[in-house]
Amino acid sequence: MSILRVSGLSVNRGLLKTIHSISFSIEAGERVAFVGPNGAGKSTLIECLIGLIPRVSGSFETGRIGWVPEGRRVFADLTVRENLDVGADLLRVPGKRKQLLELVFGVFPDLAARVNQAAGTLSGGQQQMLAIGRAWMRDPELLIVDELSLGLAPLVVKDVFRALDLWVRDESGRALMIVEQNARMALQHADRGLILESGRIVREGNSTELLSDPDLVKSYFS
Repeated sequence: MSILRVSGLSVNRGLLKTIHSISFSIEAGERVAFVGPNGAGKSTLIECLIGLIPRVSGSFETGRIGWVPEGRRVFADLTVRENLDVGADLLRVPGKRKQLLELVFGVFPDLAARVNQAAGTLSGGQQQMLAIGRAWMRDPELLIVDELSLGLAPLVVKDVFRALDLWVRDESGRALMIVEQNARMALQHADRGLILESGRIVREGNSTELLSDPDLVKSYFS
């Protein structure tokens, strides 16, 4: 079952066409990495999928989306619990909020220990955990994670990627879209990769094949 299906999508940023008629899909239970250099159109694609930028042409269909933005963007003056409550604002299923809170605190015990602490006083890694937890509180079918590794220590990045792997595997209806400049790290935690360059998909395939291609390694993964 497709969680996201994109057909012939074109998107402008201002007067410039940034995304050029791309098509792809993400299936339930799948982890897909979008990688590419600065200016490739990765952020524009996300902003269109979450409704911040209109499409010029084409279409997409998606399930419920959770978004972990670049730079985390937690609400610094709110507590950990209040940030998570913001994520759960649209939940209407009785008991679901409690279930999701247990998930977040079980995966990220650092947040449970700081539930009444202002988000702005957390470390960068803890803020990234909170941004992920806030997105999980939407109970998404598709989680879009933008530049997860930005500004974080390598050990923290590995821990957070492992948490995302577990989240997808925990329930078969979930899918993960990783948008990341650290191509090697992203593909190591994805089933499939798509390489975006100048607003076009120039290569796609399973992660093992992409990581073992010497030309791609030289161009994108060095």
